[in-house]
Amino acid sequence: MAYKLQDLIDINLFQELLDHLNQAFNFATAIIDNDSNVIIASGWQDICTKFHRVNIISELECKKSDQYIVDHIHEANPAVSYTCPHGMTDNAVPIVIEGNHLANFFVGQLFLDKPNIDFFRQQAVIYGFEETEYLEAVSKVPVLAEEQLQKNIRFVKSLTEILAQMGLKRLKEIEIKDNLVMNEKNLRDAKEEAERANAAKSNFLANMSHEIRTPMNGIIGMTDLTLMTDLTDEQKEYLRLIKKSSNSLLRIINDILDYTKIEAGKAHLENKPFNLYAIINEVVALFEINANSKGLSISLDIRCDVPEIIYGDSVRLRQVLSNLFGNAVKFTSAGEVKLSITQITNGADNVKLLFAIKDTGIGISKDKQGLLFERFQQLDSSYTKHYEGTGLGLAISKALVELMGGNIWVESDEGCGSSFFFTAVFEKDSGINKQDKVEMVKQDVYLGLQNKEGRRLVLVAEDDEISRKLITAMLKKINIDTVAVDNGEKAIEAYRSRDFDMVFLDVQMPVLDGLSSAKAIRKIGRSKGIYTPIVALTAYALASDKEKCFEAGMDDYISKPININLLFNIINRHL
Repeated sequence: MAYKLQDLIDINLFQELLDHLNQAFNFATAIIDNDSNVIIASGWQDICTKFHRVNIISELECKKSDQYIVDHIHEANPAVSYTCPHGMTDNAVPIVIEGNHLANFFVGQLFLDKPNIDFFRQQAVIYGFEETEYLEAVSKVPVLAEEQLQKNIRFVKSLTEILAQMGLKRLKEIEIKDNLVMNEKNLRDAKEEAERANAAKSNFLANMSHEIRTPMNGIIGMTDLTLMTDLTDEQKEYLRLIKKSSNSLLRIINDILDYTKIEAGKAHLENKPFNLYAIINEVVALFEINANSKGLSISLDIRCDVPEIIYGDSVRLRQVLSNLFGNAVKFTSAGEVKLSITQITNGADNVKLLFAIKDTGIGISKDKQGLLFERFQQLDSSYTKHYEGTGLGLAISKALVELMGGNIWVESDEGCGSSFFFTAVFEKDSGINKQDKVEMVKQDVYLGLQNKEGRRLVLVAEDDEISRKLITAMLKKINIDTVAVDNGEKAIEAYRSRDFDMVFLDVQMPVLDGLSSAKAIRKIGRSKGIYTPIVALTAYALASDKEKCFEAGMDDYISKPININLLFNIINRHL
């Protein structure tokens, strides 16, 4: 950016300085830019201010002199002396800042000899000046010896150097400020671009989740329902393979979504009471069949000082334990898998626990252990690899453990098994009654409809035909009648005309979405004087989607693919 001298010096300060120079030496001074614009001036003689520079014709001569200075003065020729067309001597010193000739420091409007009065009488005639007043102005112009003039020029050179140094300092300050402003702008632009990219990625993931989970819901759900019918052993085996493959695909989708949420800082932990022992039993039960089929023994070692009821995020803890325990079973062909829990610290409000999962499997070489917790890293990435996986599980576990205030590490030797350790901090139980503890033990195992008399009527709003038929068939299994519609507007009309025991609303529907439909149903319910449980039914899998459902007035949330046991438990909880 090009700067003017006015941007780099304190004009008021130098105006005061020039005024003092004029008082001390009685000669005119000025700083004039390269376009002949006077920036500051002091002590100018009347002959210039009242005559030469106010007359149109004579001013042109003055400007020619100014241009002569600009054309002949530069850093290599640091001073120019000349006699102007009006007979006075002027001197100029260039003001150069970082190689840029910005202006000139003028000193002059003086005579080196006694003025020739006849010459000035002639000037008065040429330019039309009033002779008496003009000659009086000439008489006021100082006469200075050549030797004294040279001293003055040397002084002006020194003063110009000081001015240039001050201007350079100010220039650096401006450049630093401009760079900071530019950097801040670049950072803002980069931040905004990153936020736009992140928003686009989040939208893509949400849509991807919906588009993939909806057909997965049909595959897994219909497989579950078919397995509940009379089948031959061969048919059951084929369907179990279909379900196993579908669940593998679903785990891959969940891993990608989970890591993306963590990477974007959108993963948040809940802080609710849960039964730690129940979580451990669930994790072990999840892999027990696979372990038994390989002849592995499973052992638990929970020290007596480890509390049963703690506060934290049971879902995320289960996710970490399942990943580590599942890996231990997967990579162990003989021997045992052991899970132990030890209390490390016991504070006034929280407790820090150490979890250890040890196996007698293939082990991990020292040189590869550093890659374990990196995303998309698999120790066996060859075409002949024996173990499946996305390479995200341990990276997700590491991030979740850190969110829980802990650390994760591994100790292993190739061929001698592995031991994975992680710590986590939980709030201590402040006194939960026995009934709450019983409720916390209940997980995704169907408990059966309790004390429900008569047939129930449920409204299902789902635009996907397969998903609509699936949930209707699932509800039919437990003797629940349904009214099924394919958009939110029809759901509202159905709710307005009939009373339902429960409403299932898909979040994304044509005509009117599930969130808007929930708000409308709540309004109708208030006018009827009734409250009907509303459950969100969606293929979206982000935490923010769950919050939006609750804000719209929904009571619960189930994501696709629908777990039939979880569906029945939700019904059992609200009916």
